[in-house]
Amino acid sequence: MTATAEPSVTSSTPEAAVALTELIDRFASGPAVLDAALAGMTDAELDRRPAPGEWTAREIVHHLADAEANAFVRLRQLLSRAPGYTVQVWDQDAWAAAPALAYDRPLESSLTLFGALRASSLELLQRLTPSDLELAGSHPEIDQPYSVGLWLRLVSDHPYDHADQIRRTRPGAA
Repeated sequence: MTATAEPSVTSSTPEAAVALTELIDRFASGPAVLDAALAGMTDAELDRRPAPGEWTAREIVHHLADAEANAFVRLRQLLSRAPGYTVQVWDQDAWAAAPALAYDRPLESSLTLFGALRASSLELLQRLTPSDLELAGSHPEIDQPYSVGLWLRLVSDHPYDHADQIRRTRPGAA
């Protein structure tokens, strides 16, 4: 995976402050965006597979909780200035397919976990300085430094991307 250049949030200009505030707001709204996408879905709709090899809405929710748990640790590793930190990659498809991880279970615990992890990380993000955004490690799948700023952009967008995917799983969705 090759990420595009991270947003210009690492300088001390007013524009950078606005960009950082917008990213943090987007990060903060992730649970509400997910809840809105799931609103009113029946169990049958949650378990509807839109196409072979694609995830159901239920699987997406469990994936988001697992991804947020990974992101939670990554942020803390980056902020702690762990020397030579390299992100541990995880195989999201293997996790989704592993019977022991039960991606067919009820959603409530994963929704709660997603929201709690996001809220805890939000408290840290709200205290960031522009220099904190430059703290970086490496990511084996990304061809640039894996900085806090890049982490924020990628993680902020994640629930939005999956909320769109959930809406597309609904019957009659285009």
